[in-house]
Amino acid sequence: MYEAIVGAAYLDGGFEAARHLVESHFEKELRTETGDSPEDHKSKLQEVAQRLFRQTPSYSLVEASGPDHDRAFVAEIRIGGRLYGRGQGKSKKQAQQQAALQALADIETGVKASG
Repeated sequence: MYEAIVGAAYLDGGFEAARHLVESHFEKELRTETGDSPEDHKSKLQEVAQRLFRQTPSYSLVEASGPDHDRAFVAEIRIGGRLYGRGQGKSKKQAQQQAALQALADIETGVKASG
């Protein structure tokens, strides 16, 4: 449904109109940030994934390394079986948050490319 609205905006006003529409709705979710952030990217991604794909993101831990006092984790996120993000951190939660942030950026790039 949302894709149809974006498509209509594109047909009516061109790429810039469609981009403006998507950015206005998802500005906060799609903002590219570096480092740790107090924002909950996992929740934002779940909202975006439900809206755009009608799918729930799934996270998997793909790597854990280092001694107990200095662990490093790598997590991946998939939506509908497609890999959207990979993140790393000092905790599983931090790795998942980074993966979600990357997935949000990937989705933004895909939305812009399809317009």
